[in-house]
Amino acid sequence: DAIGALMKTLDETGLREKTIIVVTADHGETLSFAHSGTSGLEKMPIRYHHAVSMFEETTRVPIIIVAPNQVAPKTEVKARVRTIDIAPTVLELLGFELPSRMSGKSLLPLVKGQTEPDERVVVSEGRGSRAIMHGKHRLITRTGDARITIQGNETRESDTELYDLESDPGELHDLAKKRPDVVAEMRARLEAALKNAPVAGSLRTRATALGVRSPTRQTTSKNFSIPMSEPKPDSVIT
Repeated sequence: DAIGALMKTLDETGLREKTIIVVTADHGETLSFAHSGTSGLEKMPIRYHHAVSMFEETTRVPIIIVAPNQVAPKTEVKARVRTIDIAPTVLELLGFELPSRMSGKSLLPLVKGQTEPDERVVVSEGRGSRAIMHGKHRLITRTGDARITIQGNETRESDTELYDLESDPGELHDLAKKRPDVVAEMRARLEAALKNAPVAGSLRTRATALGVRSPTRQTTSKNFSIPMSEPKPDSVIT
């Protein structure tokens, strides 16, 4: 209803064709029965909550951007993207130069059908927990009381969880003990991402070794419409 009221007002004021509209959220929700129990962190519930669970369903949000006259409606970006990519996208639409220290990347190249040699690094942060996605894997790390999960009479403690989102999209089977090699790689990627540093073998690493700096981009101001069907954005869960 609120979005409908906003669109109606834009129509009535004649501003709809001049307005960039962004619809997103700051977090998803933990709905899976498998993710039930109580966190050791302030005894917060895990299911039907978002502060302490850090599962993919908790951090996945929609990103819908509408700005008329640039790209045909219903254009979809299927690549993995983040909410930190929204600001650079809007800046590029408006014709502003992107600040070099901005960690997000404009979505316009993906909207235009371009591909990227390296997938976008997706990091989520919550209370006592962090997560990173790379390829088909998702690593969750926990600290302090967030490591404790209470289910009935059972209490377990874990500071690391690893899931294969292709074979286990519901994140039901923790592979951390079975795949310490993947855990080590994912931890290294997480540490690099938190420092905003490139990972060995990535395009950024190769460019830096050659002394190449990423060019700044500036475009003319235009509008577009992109409902994104597969967003997995960076999130901060509070």
